[in-house]
Amino acid sequence: MPALIAYFDADRHYRYINRGYHEWFGLDPAHPERISAKAYLGASTYAGIKHNVFRALGGQSVSFEYDVTTKMGKPLVARTTLIPEIRPDGKVAGCFELTFDITEQLRAQAMLVQAQKMEALGQLTGGLAHDFNNILTVVLGNLEALRRERSDSGDVAEFVVPAIEGRHRGAELIQRLLSFARKQPLVVRETETGAVVAEVMRLVRRSIPEDRNLSADEPDSPSWALTDPQLLQSSLLNLILNARDATSTGGHITLRSEVRELRRGRRGAGPGSRHVRDG
Repeated sequence: MPALIAYFDADRHYRYINRGYHEWFGLDPAHPERISAKAYLGASTYAGIKHNVFRALGGQSVSFEYDVTTKMGKPLVARTTLIPEIRPDGKVAGCFELTFDITEQLRAQAMLVQAQKMEALGQLTGGLAHDFNNILTVVLGNLEALRRERSDSGDVAEFVVPAIEGRHRGAELIQRLLSFARKQPLVVRETETGAVVAEVMRLVRRSIPEDRNLSADEPDSPSWALTDPQLLQSSLLNLILNARDATSTGGHITLRSEVRELRRGRRGAGPGSRHVRDG
């Protein structure tokens, strides 16, 4: 039976333990009278559960959970139930003890709670993304109308076109949110990273103060990565804007990438590296 079963008397002396106590703690079932709960659990653990023992000896059934470490050094979470044995005169003769390992059960419960939270967050994200997309559609319609009406104005190129491009960036952000909400699949394909970096640099330059220098250091030859290009672009934008906020006046912000070969059996690459197809 995958449980620890024992009986101790009113003086807290063990009268019986099953084989589980040997498997967990190395105790000898043939000599239960030699066993001390304080000794095999540890003084600190026993101090935390001792009040439950006295409640059971007072005639009340109790269940409680606590951390233990087996003789092999394996940490477990145990749940123990103590059921008092009541004599005909109403006094407690002793207690039956039943203990289970609930480590995996608690881990499964925690995973389920986390999954439920992520599902709820995904539903919320999907709803917000849908509403935001409707707002952006109205903004884009007005911007496009303004561009048509003032096509001969130099201000259109300077102000309206960047606003339209910003709207498209917002739409791409929505796609990322929908991907998180599992309503939009990631579009992973072979991507020339130099082109992504160039586009990021073009988009972000206006957001960098004039008193700071922004530059990109790319490899001489084209390099490729298997990725979602929009997600890569968004990540690079976030990195640069974070660097902007962390850089003081006169500072330099450099976007640098390099090609590294992933050797056979290597699971990951160092910071700033990326995988390149053979050939």
